[in-house]
Amino acid sequence: MTGKKEKGLMALLSRYMMSCDEASFLISRSQEERLTMKNRVRLKMHTLTCHFCRKYEQQIRQLSRMMKQYRHTCEHDSCMHRLPGDRKKQINQDVNRTLKRES
Repeated sequence: MTGKKEKGLMALLSRYMMSCDEASFLISRSQEERLTMKNRVRLKMHTLTCHFCRKYEQQIRQLSRMMKQYRHTCEHDSCMHRLPGDRKKQINQDVNRTLKRES
């Protein structure tokens, strides 16, 4: 009896489990658009069991937040195309500091 239950559970899990490649694609895509319920559930199941994808998801979200904050500090459109060297250096330092805190 237990064997049938285990096989059924394994079949269910295998239908919803995904590779890290697929998970990283969905993590990136989720920053641009809302995933389907099925993909959100599958991604959640994957990140619950995969430390690397969970970490990647945290880093992508942090970078997205930082970019949104940066966009809001920009006073005019041209600053998005040509940053002064000292501002580039400051952004790079902020990103590195944030990533080190997340590690």
